[in-house]
Amino acid sequence: MARKSMVRYFSEHIFCSGGSVLIETDKLENIIAKCRIIKEFILLPEKVLGYYYYDGSYYIIFINERIRGNERLYRTVLTEEIGHYRTTIGDITLRKYMCYADR
Repeated sequence: MARKSMVRYFSEHIFCSGGSVLIETDKLENIIAKCRIIKEFILLPEKVLGYYYYDGSYYIIFINERIRGNERLYRTVLTEEIGHYRTTIGDITLRKYMCYADR
């Protein structure tokens, strides 16, 4: 693919940030639907942007209501929480919560 075509593709289909490629929102939403993950926007503590939880029956992703209008940040947080769904075994709720800002 020619460089100009690649640049146009990236600008039209995905965003790049610090070398990372963010997946399109609709693809993330499709993953959630396919995996039967419940996603809810709720007010979380200010520094907590997202939270993954499994209650023994349901997989749940909470997204901080404060980032609802920020598409890029929403996709970043949603991708991270889907990653927890894909890679977590057992209970990860030993910590009260994990703050993205503290990384």
